[in-house]
Amino acid sequence: MIYYNGDKRRSMRCDYDVLFGGRANGKSYDVCKNDIIDDYFNSGCTHEFGLVRRVGYGASASAESLTKWFAEDLHKYLKEKYNSYIKVESNTFYIVNYDDETEELKANQKKPRLKAKVFGHFFSLAIEEKYKSQQFDNVHTLVYEEFCPMSIYGYIEDEITHFTSLISTIFRHRNGKIILIGNTINKYNIYFDWLGIDIDKLELKPGDIIKLQSKQFKDGATICVDFAKMPYEDENEIPHMLKIGNCEVATTGDYAKSEYCFNSAYDDFIFKECKPTVLFAIEIENVFYYVFKCTYKNYNFIAITNRCQQQKVKSNIYHYGKKIIEAIKLGHKSFDDIYKTFSEDMMLPTIFSDEYIEYRYRLLMEKYR
Repeated sequence: MIYYNGDKRRSMRCDYDVLFGGRANGKSYDVCKNDIIDDYFNSGCTHEFGLVRRVGYGASASAESLTKWFAEDLHKYLKEKYNSYIKVESNTFYIVNYDDETEELKANQKKPRLKAKVFGHFFSLAIEEKYKSQQFDNVHTLVYEEFCPMSIYGYIEDEITHFTSLISTIFRHRNGKIILIGNTINKYNIYFDWLGIDIDKLELKPGDIIKLQSKQFKDGATICVDFAKMPYEDENEIPHMLKIGNCEVATTGDYAKSEYCFNSAYDDFIFKECKPTVLFAIEIENVFYYVFKCTYKNYNFIAITNRCQQQKVKSNIYHYGKKIIEAIKLGHKSFDDIYKTFSEDMMLPTIFSDEYIEYRYRLLMEKYR
């Protein structure tokens, strides 16, 4: 097996590294070893790191859980190469040298104090505001583990705002490094949206790596997009118990498939047998997705698709991504207006013609949960 090696990613020297792929292919191990441990010691023990979790271990993570974020082999590596170990107290990581573990005893002091240097910090995104009055001048690399949740319901409210606020708190008026690590649980996520990563247009395959630049500024931040491939060189290397359905993330590294999407083979069934009635339309970059209420026998459901003829929806159009004033000028409605009109129908079970509209629609509906 050949596990992930991030040397090419590091050679690109981007402001943001977006590292994603299947489970257990060595992504986190590589970051912890090279971007955190080695970088810390190579910098003369000045480059601290930050670990971000959405809620994860909670606002006050246990020392044991944070210590275990570093794999057991990395603790051995730390001891063998740097003669040191990690100690965690109050959400702060410390490095302690085995040969110089304690401070000299002072007057009337009976118990020696541990001689430790700050190594890193744990940040809970859910309580981001509490960090604003603190200083983190030595944090060089900020790592967000598991940036892509199992579903859109896993995000915290206004998550991107909290994350960018945390970045500005930590780095203030200086540069640093942001590393996002995630599994291919979902093809679409709010971090791809934020960083301008069009995953469909890029058509990346496991093992592909590219460099982008944000278009928000003339000299926008640089972004490395690294689709790490799985370590298996042969199917025989895959653990036997993983050779089962719905295990793409742990075997091939491909994106997990949504059970709520129907392919074109079902289009005739939807339009010929389910008595579809169009409710409204969602326009995304000049592509219209139509929301149909369908009935099959005694079962009612919603089907959202762009694989159909143009429908007459009058003014019941929501333009995804348009500013409110622009939508008003076009005669389009806000999603609040759409929801007020069709809320009862929109609570029905919903299926989608593709995962892109499923992601966009669920983001819209999240506020009404």
